[in-house]
Amino acid sequence: MKILIVEDMFPFQDAIEMCIQDLLSNTEITKALSEKQALEAINNEIFDLIILDGKLEHPMHTKGHGRNVLAKLSDEQKKITIINSADVDFVYEGKNNGTLYLSNKNNEEDLTEIVKKLFSLWVIKIIAA
Repeated sequence: MKILIVEDMFPFQDAIEMCIQDLLSNTEITKALSEKQALEAINNEIFDLIILDGKLEHPMHTKGHGRNVLAKLSDEQKKITIINSADVDFVYEGKNNGTLYLSNKNNEEDLTEIVKKLFSLWVIKIIAA
């Protein structure tokens, strides 16, 4: 399984990666810190799951936003995308564009629990399809 994590904050990136490794074996994780890196990864690889942050403001990269990444995704890619953002407007944009699940990032512990729940929902959706 190939997973793309688009997240500019290392603690959240690490928490997501640890959850994935705990829940799923044999996964290949690609990380993107910026909008540019995310779009390059999406254009060069096919992912089974995309976890997408809202504000992408890593100090070593040009500021961007997950909405710009979402806008470039195909309808099929949107169906395998989880938006993880405190940006309420972006969350609603994603909901209207068919993203898998929406969450609100508060802290690392909350994110760990959210990711576990997201994977459960994602597995159920894949099995039902």
